[in-house]
Amino acid sequence: MLVRRAAFVFALLASACEEPSSFVLPHDTGDRPTVEDEEGPSWDSLAVLVNEFLAYDPPSSDWIEIYNRSAEPVAMAGMRLACEDSNPQEVFTFPDDLVIEPAGFAVVICDEEEGEGDGELHAPFRIERHQGTITLLDADDMAVNTVGYAYQDQGVSAARVPDGELTWIFEEEPTPGESNAAE
Repeated sequence: MLVRRAAFVFALLASACEEPSSFVLPHDTGDRPTVEDEEGPSWDSLAVLVNEFLAYDPPSSDWIEIYNRSAEPVAMAGMRLACEDSNPQEVFTFPDDLVIEPAGFAVVICDEEEGEGDGELHAPFRIERHQGTITLLDADDMAVNTVGYAYQDQGVSAARVPDGELTWIFEEEPTPGESNAAE
């Protein structure tokens, strides 16, 4: 049974709003994690986005899951992932031959190793535990999806439920490369 530490639900308040405003989990004193979607392209036009990530899980590696929420396959050629705390040389570029099928996933292991190995994608950076921003960039270096977060608990991922939507939860049983099913 999946145990969820916290669930926060957001509703779009105005259907006339083309872009989602900043969706923020309330900041809290203490060790409660937070996640937010920052302004970007129209929510309805987003095909791929950051769907789940784990920023702190020693001795395992951090990771970022990308999800295709569209009805069409998405070629990831030229798209990149960046973390606010990494320098410009530490940006992950998706392989030219990577295509994410509809409702499909790509998981990038953030272990400071570059490239592909053992069938896995590896980014040259780690995700900062205490605070950061993860950005998915298109081939023209325009932000497709940006997720800001604060403190993350060890071994607990931040995940969208259902996949590809605005609601973020904190998952004690992370699901990299699998659906984030709500219970």
